[in-house]
Amino acid sequence: MKKYKFSVLFLGSSSQVYDTIPEELLQRWDFQFASITNGEFRFHEMERHHVIILDTYSLGLKSLDRVKTALSSQNCAILVMDEYQEKVLIKSILERGATAYLHIDNFTDCLENQIAALMPEEQ
Repeated sequence: MKKYKFSVLFLGSSSQVYDTIPEELLQRWDFQFASITNGEFRFHEMERHHVIILDTYSLGLKSLDRVKTALSSQNCAILVMDEYQEKVLIKSILERGATAYLHIDNFTDCLENQIAALMPEEQ
């Protein structure tokens, strides 16, 4: 039986951070990038993904609320990426609906482990 490839959607205002994702990860999972410009969300692009990486560093924290509302009926993990280091701010992001948090400076170093932890058991 063929292995199913899990889907990861990266939402950001530019592909600058997305372009730093190592090729081996792009091959391991089905990565897609969606550019959100002028605050315009195309919610249909968020459907049927296992993990959404949300770049709140470029989009702002209100984008988390919009994504959570759009995904209210779906079981999708949201990994927020931003520059906050203060535990109280990170806790607030998780309380707002993020599944996990990743500091932008650790993005490429920690991305694989973060995604693997959010994915259902690979078969």
